[in-house]
Amino acid sequence: MPLYNFKCTVCSEVFEGVVGINERRAPCHCGGVGRKMFTPSLATTPNSYPAWAASIRDVVSKDPSKPHCQEFLKNPSRENLERWKKVEGVRNLEPGESQAEPKPTRKLSPESKRKILKKMAAEKRVEVKSKVAA
Repeated sequence: MPLYNFKCTVCSEVFEGVVGINERRAPCHCGGVGRKMFTPSLATTPNSYPAWAASIRDVVSKDPSKPHCQEFLKNPSRENLERWKKVEGVRNLEPGESQAEPKPTRKLSPESKRKILKKMAAEKRVEVKSKVAA
């Protein structure tokens, strides 16, 4: 069955539901009824969502103090993707726009590298398997 977006007539929440192709309504968690919304498919609007949207779960922070990330990981809907992008300051490239070249970084001392890796390991952003050479 296809996935559709619905808007509740009681609480106005937009939610996704899996219903038959001829169904026009779906129950909302508040007890109200959601009406099917028109949502262009990703197949017909390739520029609306970039190719990395399918693998965005791999780059979303697993930090439990970031509720927008946790919500996206639990429910990777289009609505949650847009919320995540807004909070993280991420946007799609405009047609003809290219990614900016990374700025050159300064050289870090071995001590600075150790501190950064230790902090990232504590935040579970990286797994350190070997020691950094001194």
